[in-house]
Amino acid sequence: MDFVNKVSNVVINRYLGLVLELISSIIIIRYLGPDDYGQYITTYIMPLLIGSLGSLGFGPSIIYHIGIKSPSVRSYLYIFTSFGLLLGFLYYLLVTQAFDFLNYGLYEDRLNRSLFYIAALFIPTIITQKYLRSIIRGLYHIKLYSILLDLIVPVLRLLLILIVIYNNSKIGSVIYIPLLTQLIVTVYMFGYLFLIGDDRKKSQENKFLEFINIAKFALKNYLGTALQKGSIDIVMLIASTLLSFRDMGMLSIAQKLLQGLSGISNSVVTVLMPKVSRSKLSEIRVFIPRVVSILFSFNICLFFVFILLIERIVLLLYGKDFQEVYILSIPLAGSAILLSISNVLLSTLTFTGNPMIKTYSRGIGFLINLLLYYPLFTLFGTLGFVLSITLGQISIFISSFLFFMKKFKDIGFKELFIPTIQDIDLLYKNFKYKIRKS
Repeated sequence: MDFVNKVSNVVINRYLGLVLELISSIIIIRYLGPDDYGQYITTYIMPLLIGSLGSLGFGPSIIYHIGIKSPSVRSYLYIFTSFGLLLGFLYYLLVTQAFDFLNYGLYEDRLNRSLFYIAALFIPTIITQKYLRSIIRGLYHIKLYSILLDLIVPVLRLLLILIVIYNNSKIGSVIYIPLLTQLIVTVYMFGYLFLIGDDRKKSQENKFLEFINIAKFALKNYLGTALQKGSIDIVMLIASTLLSFRDMGMLSIAQKLLQGLSGISNSVVTVLMPKVSRSKLSEIRVFIPRVVSILFSFNICLFFVFILLIERIVLLLYGKDFQEVYILSIPLAGSAILLSISNVLLSTLTFTGNPMIKTYSRGIGFLINLLLYYPLFTLFGTLGFVLSITLGQISIFISSFLFFMKKFKDIGFKELFIPTIQDIDLLYKNFKYKIRKS
């Protein structure tokens, strides 16, 4: 009941947030136009990539260690805020020093230096925030976590966009929006964790040794996490060097539209990580097949609805100039429903003590993605990048399924992917109770 309740809360917040994100994207895309929007997206590609890969896997490790211990919240807060800022500003110095190489070597002098320097401040902000939100998830404060990231972030972004448009500003002001949005949320997280810090008893373990233990688990998990996030981001980085700003805008919009398709799956994974770290193996064997089978069936239905509506949605929201988005969205949608199941399986394996399996599975997907992107690009252009991402994600699904079945041999294929009437009835009763209670 608690798991379903938390997932339903996250789902509601996430889809409300996605509606706001959709409104924001429509406004900003129509305001900037395809070329300026593509430049905006391209300027943030490197900061986003470093922000995704630069946290060194500490996020899941923090969640895991909070789940098995009762640490001092303020101790974790001070350690990981300091570490996040230090690491983030180190990356900032490196990437700004490398601007000329990036601009001339990769982008043929298309990047704007001042805009890039502003966007690069996103790196220390988001890395620090990752550590703080991992502490919040580890404490199982899922409702707050979801409200902040799924609702407050889209609200702030929409407000800032409206302010920019009201002042008739262009891309020079738009570039501040992601940075200011995440900075406000990060400061709030710090204040919240500081205030509740005395609610947990202090850990008797030496802080340095505790950090080392967290770091060991983090590094084992890091490569898999980096490959998970970096596989698409690195291909997007490569794409940004080969495609025009306009084509990059199309590719970005196609990925944004998939957020609605994967919203429930991402909500499940948000709650699942701390849930698994707190559960016994016998309990995991019961609820994971239920989660996967129901999620898989729901995603299949959602996929067909998406395919039927996506062309009309693109024309309605963005206009005829963005018709290419429809073609790019279809293969990404197909692989997205499989990737969501992979995330559940790999999270389960990671938080039952096998973090390296994520590395193997993600490594396979990344390798396929990297090997195929250029041949497919030469044949199909922008669609080729999409196809390489799709094939990489399909291979991740296959490998994660095989790894999962190897560990949980008593769980059959049918049990994992086909929901029972009892499971559906239980889910229906839980949601009915949730609606009645609210």
